[in-house]
Amino acid sequence: MLRRNLGVGLGSLLWANHALAASQPGSKANDPAPPNVLANFGIAQDAVQLIGGAAIGTYTKLIDDMATVLRAFVPDMPHVLPVISTGGLEQIYYAVHLDNIGGGLMSGVVLDVVCRGGWLPEVTERLTYVTQLYQEEVHIIAKGSLNSVFDLNGRTVNTGPLNSGTDLIARRLFELLDINPVYDDRPTAAALQGVTQGDPEAVVFIAGKPVIAVQNLKSSDDLRLLHLPWNIGTARHLADSDFRPAFFQHNDYPNLVPPDTKVPTVGSAVYLMTKNGPTNPALQRLVSGFTTSLLQNLSVLQKESSITKWRDADLIARLPHFRRAPEVAAWFADPTAKGPERPSSQNPARPARGPNKADAGPHLQLGAFGSEAAARNEWARLQHALPNMLAGYEPSITAGLHDGSTVWRLRIGGFADLAAAGDLCSQLRSAATNCFVLRG
Repeated sequence: MLRRNLGVGLGSLLWANHALAASQPGSKANDPAPPNVLANFGIAQDAVQLIGGAAIGTYTKLIDDMATVLRAFVPDMPHVLPVISTGGLEQIYYAVHLDNIGGGLMSGVVLDVVCRGGWLPEVTERLTYVTQLYQEEVHIIAKGSLNSVFDLNGRTVNTGPLNSGTDLIARRLFELLDINPVYDDRPTAAALQGVTQGDPEAVVFIAGKPVIAVQNLKSSDDLRLLHLPWNIGTARHLADSDFRPAFFQHNDYPNLVPPDTKVPTVGSAVYLMTKNGPTNPALQRLVSGFTTSLLQNLSVLQKESSITKWRDADLIARLPHFRRAPEVAAWFADPTAKGPERPSSQNPARPARGPNKADAGPHLQLGAFGSEAAARNEWARLQHALPNMLAGYEPSITAGLHDGSTVWRLRIGGFADLAAAGDLCSQLRSAATNCFVLRG
């Protein structure tokens, strides 16, 4: 099974390598670009290949953002080349064993399955994690006669090609929930066509919402997204895994979710992994340069990219089994590292403050965010960018409602009085950081 799947992605890798070779001076590729154009690329000297999933998948779209959006703002960072694969086990195998792959986007659940199964014992030595990027949602599409994931016992359920990301994640999910379907491994596109006729009876597709293929399904075909509720029962089975509660709403899939309705499901975390390859110093230098550039400019992707998943990046989250990339530890520890939002020189006097409780007495609000992960990530960024101003403060992150939506407010407190809080807020604003004073 593994050998069959590995063959698909190898063609993509060979294509990527052919394109790389064709861009070098002296290439015999047909219709070569003018030499002056090639000279501007510099790809032969500073390219990092990152392996994603399918060409239209979220993994590959985010890697493409690093190659285009990010590099437009950081022209001196290494080039990034997306590499296509079927994801899952194939993707991890290539990242571990091919010397020209510098890392990629990978599912935390799949990495856990690989580690628990002992399938690639060297994986924890060859790969390190940079950050959790986002949650990819579990889509389960079925005919109207089915309503819940627990209706799938004994049913024919397509989970895509064997050992693909969706297949491994879905099998782990069903195992944890004690659901025993009859597995179908035809290609997902064919399965989505067949499910309208009841063959298969359901299709699992795991990707960051919204997914175009799911958006294009017709309500007239009597299809629905099955409920996967996060309650006491499911939480007991899933709490120690990498699955977390999620939902779909009408704006995600207008044809499948009625207005003012939410369909509960679960998501699993996606991580940026990089190669730890001391046997290839040249690649390691490129990977290190790319990682540092990404850390310093993550906010660029969160602001400039059309992919909203960037806003869920969580630098603080940990990945079991794996070590954190050394560049991340250095970025947190080194207050002199340069980032685009760090002021050139700041060494303000410390404001007077008492016990640091953001919910008692005067405090500052530093922002409101769409997810707790985004609030935590912003605090980590601010600590790194403004270490002298924020040393000694502990954040308070609380959920609340704003215009009918849940937001997570990032605050700090413990000030002796309103004047002390206002003093720090003025210093933060002078460093281009938004804030406002609350009386408490």
